[in-house]
Amino acid sequence: MVDRIPSLGVIVVHFGQPALTLRCIQHLQNQRGIDLEVVLVDNSPHGDAPTFQDLGWRVRTLRCSNHGFAHANNQGLAQLRFAPVEGVLLLNNDAFALEGAVHALWWSMNRVQRPGLAVMAGGCLLNEDGTLQTRGGCWLPKRGHGLVLMGDSYPEGGVVYASGAALLLNREALERLNWQLDEGYFLYFEEVDTAERLRQAGPLEVVLEEKSQFIHLQGALAGSGKRHHDRSVRSEFHFHRSKRRFYTQHYPEYLPKMHFLHVLVVLKRLFQGDIGRAMAVIRGFWGR
Repeated sequence: MVDRIPSLGVIVVHFGQPALTLRCIQHLQNQRGIDLEVVLVDNSPHGDAPTFQDLGWRVRTLRCSNHGFAHANNQGLAQLRFAPVEGVLLLNNDAFALEGAVHALWWSMNRVQRPGLAVMAGGCLLNEDGTLQTRGGCWLPKRGHGLVLMGDSYPEGGVVYASGAALLLNREALERLNWQLDEGYFLYFEEVDTAERLRQAGPLEVVLEEKSQFIHLQGALAGSGKRHHDRSVRSEFHFHRSKRRFYTQHYPEYLPKMHFLHVLVVLKRLFQGDIGRAMAVIRGFWGR
C-alpha cells in the first residue's frame, strides 16, 4: 500500500479550440490522490490558450511557435526536467481524464519500474459515448502499417507503443531520451519513434492500463480522422513524411519495400480521383 501522494508532470499542448483545452485542464484539476505540475504549451497561431490564474491551481503557460507536436512537448519537458516529479504525462488537449485516470496510470508505471528500466505507460482511450477507441498501438515495420490495440494481445515483431494522446514516461525513460522527443516529427509517429528509441537503448516496459480512462475526441484538431482514409490533405502529408523518417532512422532495410507500397498508395488515390491526397503522399514520402 502506497501511503504517499505521488507527483507527476503533465504537458498539454494547445493548438486552437480553447474550450477543449479548458475542459482538459479542468478534468486534470478533478484528479485525486496525485500531485500534478501542469505545463500548458500554447502552440496556436494567435496565442489563444485560456488562462488559469483564477482557478487557484498550478498551471504554467508557455508560448512557442508552431514547429510541431514534438517541439511543443520539448518546451514543456525542459521546464519539468529538474522538477521533483516521478514522470511526465504527455496529454492531448482533446483528451479528458476520467475519475482516477491519472493515478491509475501512475500506479501502472510504479508497479513495474525498477532501476534501469524505462517505462512507457498509456491510458485507455474512449469515444464520447464510452465505447473503446484504443488501448495503444503496434507498428509492424515489415508490413508498413500499424494496428490499433483493443486488448492485451498483439503480433510478434511489432513496435508496441502507448497512444500519444495520454502517454506517461518515467524518469528513466526521460533520461534515456535526454528529455527530448525527436523534433523531426511534426505530426504522427512521435510515440512509435519514442518506443523504438527506448527499446534500442535498453530495457523497456510498455504498459497499456485499462483502468486509466480518457475520453478522446480523435482528430478534433489535426484533421487526422478516425481512420486513415479520413485524414485531411495536410495530415496525409505529415503522416507519410513522418513514416519516411521513421524507416530511414530505424528500418532502412525496408525502405525499398516502402517505396513500392507508396507507389501503390498514390495509384489508388488517383484511381479514386483524390488528386490532392495523392500529391500529399508524393510530397510527404518523397519530398524534401
